[in-house]
Amino acid sequence: MAMDPIPIFQEVIWNFLGRFVKNPFDFFYEEDARSRLYIELEDAFAKSAKERRTFSWAELEKHGVKTHFQSSPIKAEYPQYGEPDRFDIAYLDEQDGIDFYHVPVSIAVELKLGSNEIGSDKCGGLKQDLVKLRNYQKISKRFSGFTGICLYLYQTPSNSDLFNQWFENPLGNKLLPCNTSGLKFTPNALNLIVACPQPNSAEGLIVCGSKEF
Repeated sequence: MAMDPIPIFQEVIWNFLGRFVKNPFDFFYEEDARSRLYIELEDAFAKSAKERRTFSWAELEKHGVKTHFQSSPIKAEYPQYGEPDRFDIAYLDEQDGIDFYHVPVSIAVELKLGSNEIGSDKCGGLKQDLVKLRNYQKISKRFSGFTGICLYLYQTPSNSDLFNQWFENPLGNKLLPCNTSGLKFTPNALNLIVACPQPNSAEGLIVCGSKEF
């Protein structure tokens, strides 16, 4: 039986957010944060030898060259199936033998880094990422399901009321603190997590919410 990847995503992202709220300036650019999260997820899945996928390469096979290779299911900047956009981090569906460049995505992570210094769009473009994940779900209904995860790392100390004001419309429900309970992603849904530091607190503020597709 195939393993459930959701608990691994929960644990890795929870630890990653814990590091961020303790020192949000470990990251200067979004790519700093994305690359760190990618490495930690890839390492976590690499510990399981079964978490490999067998792929082919259609471009060679159409010339009569048989291809057969294995790779991690965790990929960065992976293209959406049939769409021009790419996901920051993708977990590839369990479909052995499929073309390496056209694998459906089971779980996608979009990440944004922002602060009070970024100008008028305090959400740092995250709303567009929420739309991207929602649109992909319409495609993924042909496959085995899709879970979207949006992370917003906000370097300026803030509060949950402000975050709810920003994200009320795209999410449709309130973000609730999850510092004590940990992360619980809802499968086959859109999951939003916002984290920021708090004065005189090593735990910071982490709020989360989800909406079924």
